Amino acid sequence: MTGGMTGANITAANNAVGAYFMVGDIMFTPPMDPTVAGSGASATQVMKNYGMTLAAMSQYAETIVTTMMEDAPDGVMDGKMG
Repeated sequence: MTGGMTGANITAANNAVGAYFMVGDIMFTPPMDPTVAGSGASATQVMKNYGMTLAAMSQYAETIVTTMMEDAPDGVMDGKMG
């Protein structure tokens, strides 16, 4: 964004990310913890969206790191394990 790390740009970026993931205010909305049984019972839909988005992103990151670790031992990052 033009102007760099200004308060207005930070607010605009947070709003854009929140809107993209249907969360709204990512700074002050507590995410639901989908790993805790019953945590969705008292959560709003926005809190559920945020918690599930974070869970999905975490799973995706774990998959990427695991795949890279499986590929690394042969010394060539080519998607092959040997």
